[in-house]
Amino acid sequence: MEDILDIINGIGYDKFITALVGVVSVYAINTGKIKYKIKKEYDKKVIIGKAPVLIPNDSKDIFDFRTLDKEVVQDFKTFVLRLAKQPIFNKAVFFNNVKNLKFETVDFSKRNFFRKLVLKSTASSRGRYYSYNNFVKISKDYDRSTLFHELFHVASRILEDKKLYNGFRQKNNVGIGLNEGYTEHMVKKYFFDYKDVRDSYSYFLEREISLIIELIVGEQFMEKCYFNADLLSLTLELEKYNEKDNIYKFIGDLDFFTLYSDNKYVKDDELISKFESIKWFILTTCIKKFSDNEINVLMIEDWMDKLNDAMSIYISDEVVREEFLNRKVTSDYIKSAYKNYFCDKKNNNVL
Repeated sequence: MEDILDIINGIGYDKFITALVGVVSVYAINTGKIKYKIKKEYDKKVIIGKAPVLIPNDSKDIFDFRTLDKEVVQDFKTFVLRLAKQPIFNKAVFFNNVKNLKFETVDFSKRNFFRKLVLKSTASSRGRYYSYNNFVKISKDYDRSTLFHELFHVASRILEDKKLYNGFRQKNNVGIGLNEGYTEHMVKKYFFDYKDVRDSYSYFLEREISLIIELIVGEQFMEKCYFNADLLSLTLELEKYNEKDNIYKFIGDLDFFTLYSDNKYVKDDELISKFESIKWFILTTCIKKFSDNEINVLMIEDWMDKLNDAMSIYISDEVVREEFLNRKVTSDYIKSAYKNYFCDKKNNNVL
């Protein structure tokens, strides 16, 4: 209390009250905006466009490595050397972006202070890629896993005529959930030998979901779509196993989860509702994918359990979390879904 009184006496009571009212007003206004945005995003319309074929950038500008710490430079080189060996890696896209990439190590503490006003967790932001401006910002508290994550965003960005295609993310954050999850999956896949990569739990649920989608469509195909910013081709491939409307709803639901799962104004039941919709899409898509062979019930059951465990981390209320974890997707449930959701091959009638 004495510290607060010292502050008031130091700046004057009137100024202190004015500053306090200003902070409270800004917070109240932003809270209203946040709640409106959440409501607007809850059932957003998903529109997916076709990314253009890249036109190589002949600019002589080159990213100035001299501005970076030696550790960052070394990890940057490691990223390039490792990914350049992969035939699916689109070197043209990556080096086009590297030519005019802006890079900065910054203090995220101020930004994290305001983030914590609306977030449930105390986790701090450690990096961000500003796609439109081709600008990477990394925390001064350096984290190699974060650097690799942001560089994958750089490696999958196509901007043409002010239209952004970045991995699986497009305009209005369409695809951001799948994009962040798969980006983190790629970090784990190619740089798992680094301890801070192994220890990272960023986008945990999104990563598990994107891995299942990769198992459905195939590893090489999904990587190719990612590095060519081709969300449309991925959705067309998924149409072999589910309906277009269901696919687009799945993408929108996952986007909402990624954007607002940590927001204190989003209730547990809203998140669970979105998750159950996501899980149903994955379950029915898996069943259709593997229906030509004998359905592997135990494999799908294991995937559903992993998703449930990942989702439970985001549930604030302990009682709700416990009840949620008790709702298992059993083998019998999967068999029932298989029986009721698909057609008998012999007579083409619904079973």
